[in-house]
Amino acid sequence: MSNSHPPSPLQAAIEGDHPDVAMQLLRCGMRLDVNARTYLGESALSLAAYEGYLSVVERLLQEGRVDPNDVDKMGCNAFWWAARAGQARVVERPLKNNRVLTQLKDENGMDALDAASHHNRVMGNFGADWALRSAVT
Repeated sequence: MSNSHPPSPLQAAIEGDHPDVAMQLLRCGMRLDVNARTYLGESALSLAAYEGYLSVVERLLQEGRVDPNDVDKMGCNAFWWAARAGQARVVERPLKNNRVLTQLKDENGMDALDAASHHNRVMGNFGADWALRSAVT
């Protein structure tokens, strides 16, 4: 997940492997554009989920200024990217939130569980929870 034009400060911190800087930026308040997108439509939430920065993901979701179901140009939301990257701790967080679409499929027809298994990333014990949650939605 990367872009070819200048990222927002928040995106730069996340993509530059600086979750501590991302958290400092989030503490700055409402002036920060948390919904800025890369040229592929990736949000700061999706980037943080992919990288496994749970504290950044939680902060973005707590503030309520981001939509966890927003998708990028490939049809993926933050939950999908976290699953694809094998970020089990990040994936578990949205499973507790009924607002998150877990059955969302990308442009190739893969849902998050397909993406996680396709990339040989076993997601641990949450598989049963995910199946149960998916049956409800």
